[in-house]
Amino acid sequence: MKLRNSRFGKFYGCTRWPDCDGTHGAHPDGKPLGVPADKETREARIRAHAAFDKLWKTRRKPHKARGQAYRWLRGKLNLDRHECHIGGFDKAGCARVIEVCEELAAKYRENRADSPMQKAMGQAAAEDDTPRTQCPKCGAWLEDFDGFGVVAHKECGYCCHPSGQGDTCDVCGGDIEDTTHTWGKKRG
Repeated sequence: MKLRNSRFGKFYGCTRWPDCDGTHGAHPDGKPLGVPADKETREARIRAHAAFDKLWKTRRKPHKARGQAYRWLRGKLNLDRHECHIGGFDKAGCARVIEVCEELAAKYRENRADSPMQKAMGQAAAEDDTPRTQCPKCGAWLEDFDGFGVVAHKECGYCCHPSGQGDTCDVCGGDIEDTTHTWGKKRG
């Protein structure tokens, strides 16, 4: 790969171009922005990002929703935070991202409609048109404005640790790597 310039900025292109059209982006200082890919993989990454970005870019606080969305995606794909980067996925990984994002979008639409879940919650919940989901720990029905399900429920002590600085959850102060999802649980 060789660092090149274009009217859109710097990028890396295969030295065998035009026989090989492998490219990936670069930061203005020339640092690689992604993992090299052929045209089909690049297009798959674009489609995967489009499906994923719909989940968080339309939220009231997109800077917070993005971290929650990546946390959710890591859980769905069973990846750690260093592995979960669409810019490093192959075509199959991108297809999986699109699949899980479309499943969530369908679930969200179903929750807003007259679904079995709405019926189970009773007429009042169906009338106010607020999407709801069940807490995985205690089973309580809670409002789900962003479609990511229950992120935290202080009353029962549940937290999925959606975002944080270093190893500490921004929501409850617990260890991000805690798989028991216990409010404020520290490593040790």
